[in-house]
Amino acid sequence: MPEKNQNLMLEELKELGTQIRHYSNLRFAIFTVFFAFLGGAVTIGTSFQEQGISQFYVNSIKIAGLLGTLVFWYFELRLAGSLMKYETRAEELEEQLKFQVYTGRLNVKLKTTWVTGILYFAVLIFWVISFWK
Repeated sequence: MPEKNQNLMLEELKELGTQIRHYSNLRFAIFTVFFAFLGGAVTIGTSFQEQGISQFYVNSIKIAGLLGTLVFWYFELRLAGSLMKYETRAEELEEQLKFQVYTGRLNVKLKTTWVTGILYFAVLIFWVISFWK
C-alpha cells in the first residue's frame, strides 16, 4: 500500500475515533437532559393532580411527556445510526491497516442501542398508562 494512501487512512481512522468519542459522550448528555425532562414532567404532573388543577393541564403535561420521550428516542436512534456507520468504517480501515482498536473489542451480545430502546419504550408505556389514572 502506498505511503500516501496509508497516511490518509490513518488520518481518517483518527477522525473516526474522535467522532465515535464525541457521539458516545453526546449519548450520555442526551440521557442527562432526558432524565431532567422526565423528572420535571412527572413532578409537575403530580403536583397539578394533587392541587386539583384542571385535568386539561394534567393531560397537557402527559402529552408533553409522551411527545418528549418520542423526540429523545429519535435523537438516540439518529445518534446510534451515526455511531454504527463510524464504527463500521473504522473496522474496515483497521483491517487494511492491520490495527485492532475497534475490531479487537469484546463482542457483547447486549447492545447499547437495545438497552436504551428498552428504556425509552418503558417510559413511553409509562406515559400511555398515565392517561388511565
